[in-house]
Amino acid sequence: MSLCAYSASDLPELLLSLAIITCLSAALSERSPRSFWQLIASIEGLAFLHLYPFLWVDTQNVLALLPWYALQLIVLACVCMRLLANTDYARYAAWLTALSLVELSGHGLLIKIWVMTNAPLQFLCAPLDAIAALTTGLIICAIGVRHVRHLPNSSWLYCIVTLLCALAFYSRLLLLGNDPVSLWDTSLLIVFAYSLFFSQRLFPSKPLLNMALLMPVLALFTVPLQLASPETSATLIISGVLYALMHRHSEQKIPLYMALLAFNGGVYLWIPSLVDSSQLLQIYVIPAALSVLFLLHLHSRELKPSVLMASRLAAISSIYACATVDVFLRAELGIFILAMALSIGGILLGIALRTRAFLYAGVSFLVLNVLGQLMRFYPEQGLGKAIMLMVMGAIIISLMIWFNIKRTAILQRINALQAEMQTWE
Repeated sequence: MSLCAYSASDLPELLLSLAIITCLSAALSERSPRSFWQLIASIEGLAFLHLYPFLWVDTQNVLALLPWYALQLIVLACVCMRLLANTDYARYAAWLTALSLVELSGHGLLIKIWVMTNAPLQFLCAPLDAIAALTTGLIICAIGVRHVRHLPNSSWLYCIVTLLCALAFYSRLLLLGNDPVSLWDTSLLIVFAYSLFFSQRLFPSKPLLNMALLMPVLALFTVPLQLASPETSATLIISGVLYALMHRHSEQKIPLYMALLAFNGGVYLWIPSLVDSSQLLQIYVIPAALSVLFLLHLHSRELKPSVLMASRLAAISSIYACATVDVFLRAELGIFILAMALSIGGILLGIALRTRAFLYAGVSFLVLNVLGQLMRFYPEQGLGKAIMLMVMGAIIISLMIWFNIKRTAILQRINALQAEMQTWE
């Protein structure tokens, strides 16, 4: 006779019979070396565990029992783990844990469907059901941590972190329902990412580092992806700081690249508004060009000297070219002074870092801007730019006079400098 044929009044007799049969099967499994009776006893025991709650609960509420089913199975798995002297108990514990996780996942999926469709939650006792589900999930995570505590690079760590995220999402569904994501969700993801990173420092593990890399990416889906957004910009910059810390401690290149992408993303969200207010084209180029120069500096030993110098010239020249275009498009004195400051800064940087690309580009664009202004704007512009050009001319004349006075010493120094520049990058 099938189980469905029994009425509710016959359930106690059915459970008593099933308990006796389970005990007999377990006794036979102890006497027989075959695993057949062990399998039968396990199936009968699981059936008993899933039927006895109907002594107090109506069968229509079977879905509401899922968290309680999962909890009792994981508790039984913990009992089996205390008997690890027998490998059969260890195997049972693994299967019970897997089945508990399946039932917990089914409960979480049903909650998600009910919340998204605005259907009533089918709970036996609203707070206790949620507590049972969360307790089950945390016990499974604890079992997983116990299993991998001596295996820092185990792939099971991905499952543990994913389960923790699922429990957090489950709690959010119960507390906030179908509310749209907010800054609190972003903050929690960022805090969780930093927690994974610091946990990885205490428990060196590649899976933890990889999950910490992923969390800020997920946080970007919780902020408005639009220009001049303070939330998005702050998320990108804080994520960039995390990636920079990861690079510092792990010395891997991927966190560094992600840090540069995050910093540039946080800056470029505000570039269009800055360009609208300042009308300077160079603002578009400076962050990206500086990032390229930084990457070239990090990979300087891996590139050929000719390729390195050409790449540096291209990056720094893009900044100077945009600054020169701004000078020729705008007649303001401040823009011209800014271009001169950039050129002189490049020259000084080239001398300080002993880098010919910065020196050559700075000198070239300084001469270009001065000559361009002399030829185009000097006859028709006002006093400010004329004074600026005359000052530059006076400096050049003074340098020429000083050169004539110190000609012999300067030529000797130039020859020594030329020989020394052969060793520059």
